[in-house]
Amino acid sequence: MDSQDQDIEWLKNMKSMILNAPNYSDKELLLYEKVDDERYPKKNLADYICQFLLSEPCPSMFDSEEVMSVFSEKTKSDNTSLEAHHIIPLGSVKKIGQVSGALRRDVRSIYNSPLNFIYITKKDNNSISDKSVNDYIQEITSEARSRLMLAKFQNDEYNDDDVKDFLSERFDRLQGLIRNRVGELLANSGYSSYCSN
Repeated sequence: MDSQDQDIEWLKNMKSMILNAPNYSDKELLLYEKVDDERYPKKNLADYICQFLLSEPCPSMFDSEEVMSVFSEKTKSDNTSLEAHHIIPLGSVKKIGQVSGALRRDVRSIYNSPLNFIYITKKDNNSISDKSVNDYIQEITSEARSRLMLAKFQNDEYNDDDVKDFLSERFDRLQGLIRNRVGELLANSGYSSYCSN
């Protein structure tokens, strides 16, 4: 096996590890099924997921004509700078007397899963603030709802199991999107016969 074949084999193996590295990015870890073993996702995974989703321009949450892009000069201003947003806002799930800051620091909370984050503009993040999913889903564009995969939530009566189901579906979709993108990149690089995995 020559060097190029070794490189291609390595890329194929890495593609199968996308969101599948044991105790780093596997589904069970990202859905907080390993917290009893004191295993939690690394915070940088949220950045990686958010950055992947921003690898293509996308509309803002409230204005489908306004496009978010890491390459846009508009992202340099205060209102259009990008922030990590909890798709299911912490303020909408906190219990009476609980502070969202305490939830934010709770490493055992599924609401802090890297799967529950997306980059949005500071202006959009401030507009959503601690609104419940049911409240803000009615205000955002259909493109944003699709991107966030929020059609599942129809009211404020969701519990941790509902959130876990939502994040599980989001994991499956993200894993497929990323693997497909890597396959496209490999195919465009002349390695199409190696993209089937």
